[in-house]
Amino acid sequence: MKKNIADTLFQCSAVAVLLGAAAYTFVPHLPACFLAAGALGMFFTRLTRRYKGSNVRLRRLYRQELFSALIFLAAAVMMFWRGGVDWVVLFIVATILQVYTAILIPREEAKEKTE
Repeated sequence: MKKNIADTLFQCSAVAVLLGAAAYTFVPHLPACFLAAGALGMFFTRLTRRYKGSNVRLRRLYRQELFSALIFLAAAVMMFWRGGVDWVVLFIVATILQVYTAILIPREEAKEKTE
């Protein structure tokens, strides 16, 4: 998958996930569809993005990104299946992992280029 297409798909998916999470208090059924569609898009883009280098830390960070996309999928399933607010815990954990990897991956890639 081309980088521009993957980036655009990820950004649209992230907006769908945020829209689904934010709109849950107003309309309980429609946001679950947004969250599920966004989580699937995020998972697909993370699945196609691979690290082929030898840096163990970067390999771990890329796996954490994929794992956080799986947690978003689990949050969407919880939103459909259980309703309530159980999905919020999974959503917060996945968001924290996404932010953590979004900060550290560029830092590690920059370090790797300078070495």
